[in-house]
Amino acid sequence: MRSTGPHGVIRVSKKLIVVLVLLLSSTWVSAGSYAFVTNQGDNSVSVIDLLDRQVQATVQVGSKPAGVAVSRDSLRVYITNPESKEVFVLDGRNHRVVARSMVGLGPLGIALGPSGREVFVADWHADVVYVLNADNLDQLARIQVGDSPSGLVLNPSGSLLFVANRDENMVSVVDTKNYQKVAEILVGERPFGIAASRNGERVYVANVASNDVSVIDCASLEVIATIPVGSTPYAIALTPDSRRAFVTNQHDNSISVIDTERRQVILEMEIGEFPEGIVVEPGGRFVYIANWFGNELVVLDAEKLQIVDRIPTGESPRAFGIFVAGGS
Repeated sequence: MRSTGPHGVIRVSKKLIVVLVLLLSSTWVSAGSYAFVTNQGDNSVSVIDLLDRQVQATVQVGSKPAGVAVSRDSLRVYITNPESKEVFVLDGRNHRVVARSMVGLGPLGIALGPSGREVFVADWHADVVYVLNADNLDQLARIQVGDSPSGLVLNPSGSLLFVANRDENMVSVVDTKNYQKVAEILVGERPFGIAASRNGERVYVANVASNDVSVIDCASLEVIATIPVGSTPYAIALTPDSRRAFVTNQHDNSISVIDTERRQVILEMEIGEFPEGIVVEPGGRFVYIANWFGNELVVLDAEKLQIVDRIPTGESPRAFGIFVAGGS
């Protein structure tokens, strides 16, 4: 397999190199090759095998499921149901419900902490974020935030939680060590979806009513740019290198592609009817978009910016959150 050459240099065989490359390239597939798409129209989650791009299972959950968060190892999937006021936990391997709990008045946005031990849930009606034990859904803390909290995202270290408060036009910043709000940042009108760069430098906020994206600097906790996009931007996803952001524009049936270094839209393309949830898989090759009216999950080549497939889902897919393990 290997030998020591002149000057003590270890030579590795070409065969071994090929094997290592194949193993590394398949890492994201083994870690999480499924998309878990919440379907509000038929109270279900579509479990989609992203290798063969087929629905492998349909799981019934609560009433009007919306938010979703998948653990990095893909073994647990957390689903919010604003109408039935429940949070469900699915076994990501066997695709069945393993736990459920009543949570607040209207659980919507949901995010997992980096450790996987805590789940953060935004209560749309109570204007709070609940911190739940990821194993049994017991409540650990209740944090008062702004009016109508929706999208949630943590910085990479998990030390800060950013909460988009739709009806207050601002983002709450929460210290997750003490479970206390430490800052409020004014953004555009009706902020909803939110995403963070993997280097921890920026947070991006989709403002539904002002048709733009606010860019927050995580060091100063200030808005450093506002980028116009399409009509009614709903959610945002970033490539692993954070050089591109993808924004779903509900009323334009499109996505806006943003060059984050130049802070401007480089392409707006039609994607299907009423796009909502969006995620970039951890390898960065594909972007997945849930189309509410189209009842489908669109597969987009992230580099070529071309649609490569459309996968049927349940009725009215929303997929609000990280619905692919390790996605962003």
